[in-house]
Amino acid sequence: MTTSTMTKKKTETRVCRLCGDKKEIELFEIDSRVKGGRTSRCKACKSSLNDRSRTLYAGLKYRAEQAGQPLEVTRKELQALFATFDGKCIYCGISEEETGESHHVDHVIPVSEGGRHHRSNLVLACASCNASKNNAPFIEFYMRKKDKISDENFNTIVYFISLMSGQPVDEVLMSFIVDYKMKLYSHLSDFISKEEARELFEEVVTEKFKEERAS
Repeated sequence: MTTSTMTKKKTETRVCRLCGDKKEIELFEIDSRVKGGRTSRCKACKSSLNDRSRTLYAGLKYRAEQAGQPLEVTRKELQALFATFDGKCIYCGISEEETGESHHVDHVIPVSEGGRHHRSNLVLACASCNASKNNAPFIEFYMRKKDKISDENFNTIVYFISLMSGQPVDEVLMSFIVDYKMKLYSHLSDFISKEEARELFEEVVTEKFKEERAS
């Protein structure tokens, strides 16, 4: 092996996909499953994800216990959640580097509205979007922030929840729309029960889907 080759190996660098810093290759995780044997995530970022997932898991566990709710997500699933979104807000797309602070984990369907502590109901959101959404269901938040949430991000959320929940995409989308209609027409509760209203809206949305596919 020549001196120049040895020097090249010693100074080989890579940019971490999470923190964006250029670092020596030895500072990246070893993984024989990927080309070159090293991942694109540095060891420091992996350690940070571990710390954040532990903190979040402890907080969710305490919250679930206090409310008498089941905790249906593992620490490893929370760690994967941070890695999956690459530090970008699922709603507006801004990165943690751009905001200069860590994003939050948001319940797509608020716990107060029957949302679960489950990976199919958890996404990464910036502090601004998380505060703006507050306890509103996702579809209601989307209708208010159409100028901020792109069609691409909307589709990403629907497909992500579909993948994590094992539900068909149409069912996830229909559930969002029906929940929004239920909220929009909540004043009808004086004339029709919640169960009857949901059944009615589901029929209307299903017919609408059929019409769109036929056209």
